[in-house]
Amino acid sequence: MTHPQTAATAPAWFDDTPEHPLLVRHPSAPLIETRVSKVIKGTLDGIFQHFWGSEPRLRLELHKDHVKQYHIHRETPDSLEYEFVFEAYGTRNWGLAVEVAQRPHRIDVEVKQGPIAGQTVTTLFREVPGGIEVTQVNRVWPGGNELAVKIMGGKLKARLAALAGVHLEQHRHDIEGLERFVDRFSQEHQERMEHAKVKPVVDLLKTTRAITLPIILLPVIAAAAVAHGQGVFDGAALALTLLGSAAALLGANLLNDLYDFKGGADQAARTIPGAIETGSGAFTEGRWSQRKGWAMTALLALVALACGLVLAATSTPLVLAYAVAGAVISYVYVGPPFPLAYKGRGLGEASIFLAFGVLPVAGAVLAHGGVLTPTTWAVGVLFGFTSTLVLYHHHFLHWQADLAAGKGSPVALLGPERGSWVGLALAFSTSIAVALCVLAGLVPVWSLLAALPPFLLVAPHARILDGDQSPPARTKVAGAAFGAMALSGLVLAVTLWF
Repeated sequence: MTHPQTAATAPAWFDDTPEHPLLVRHPSAPLIETRVSKVIKGTLDGIFQHFWGSEPRLRLELHKDHVKQYHIHRETPDSLEYEFVFEAYGTRNWGLAVEVAQRPHRIDVEVKQGPIAGQTVTTLFREVPGGIEVTQVNRVWPGGNELAVKIMGGKLKARLAALAGVHLEQHRHDIEGLERFVDRFSQEHQERMEHAKVKPVVDLLKTTRAITLPIILLPVIAAAAVAHGQGVFDGAALALTLLGSAAALLGANLLNDLYDFKGGADQAARTIPGAIETGSGAFTEGRWSQRKGWAMTALLALVALACGLVLAATSTPLVLAYAVAGAVISYVYVGPPFPLAYKGRGLGEASIFLAFGVLPVAGAVLAHGGVLTPTTWAVGVLFGFTSTLVLYHHHFLHWQADLAAGKGSPVALLGPERGSWVGLALAFSTSIAVALCVLAGLVPVWSLLAALPPFLLVAPHARILDGDQSPPARTKVAGAAFGAMALSGLVLAVTLWF
């Protein structure tokens, strides 16, 4: 006997806000919700009271990075009504808020008046091994906030998560008797970093992440080898392609940091447990102003453009076309209106495959006066695979922060376990591609050695698939990918000369 089946329906929204005259319950789900947790050593009642107390030291001094004014209108044992002035990310907001306690497990804050009216903050307390887990839930509700959410999107979500992380960390430090936690995004910290003495060259190399240069220099050297095989090698062309490509990569790194800072990805990486920040930290720490970052990005772009113009004049205008194509891809990877890195779903990886593989190899061969043969395209594809290995595994370091910032990187969408299977498939595909190019006679037999380094990723991925998704395990995966790229690229760059 069969029974008719009804279509599954999504569960109706249920607002868990307590019934209280000062609080509003909502019939529909929030536009944005973030959750950040910290485990704090202490008793449940003691930690609850630390968050609840109206003592000025706890309201003003502890959070002086952001709370600039605080004035209580009305206070009962289980409720507060107060005015506040709050500063974050260069913007000051004022408002009237109410706070209601459900001892000793919950505190609800609702902003009643001001630019952020309607926003709620719920703090939850529960006993766990090692202390009390404190979770702060930030919600932005429909009814006047839709435009702000539409404009800021993931940036707003990331900022709320970052501020919650700072708030909880400041309480933890105070409760556990540690030195006051200074928000890295506060004016106080940024001024301190601005005046710190750092050697300009070291600072520039660190901020532009010069350590990533092999990802572009090795394809350019390999392209010179291809040109040498065609009998058209030019030393001046090699020098200019190396300089121009290096300037383009360093500028792209700065551009990526600037847009990640604006989008909130870097801030989220510093406050979300388990996320690892991979940017230079220059903007989040205040070592560089955004104005300085944009100026240096423009200067590096001009250097790259000048090299491209000279090479185009001495070889073929197609060199400039390939260079411009690479520059456009580097921009749309992070820049508006459709940043591929934030759209995710592999679009960022596809763009890197072209920008750090096919395009630089083809353009550099042309710069020497060479022609685009099957070997040229094969070498470009191989370097496309090795560069994509690095980018893809880079996402393992900060997949939680990507989620918070609305950045749809593959690992953020898949999760570390399924992401590891894709990473292994990409590593094996790289090795297979090398082998196929050797069998087809497109690259020398000794180039087959380039198929070995991707296997460095097997052990780190096995660790993640065994359930270890800790920061050290994910760092190991990213490090193995960079090593595989460098070693495979070096083998190709050397063996192609012979």
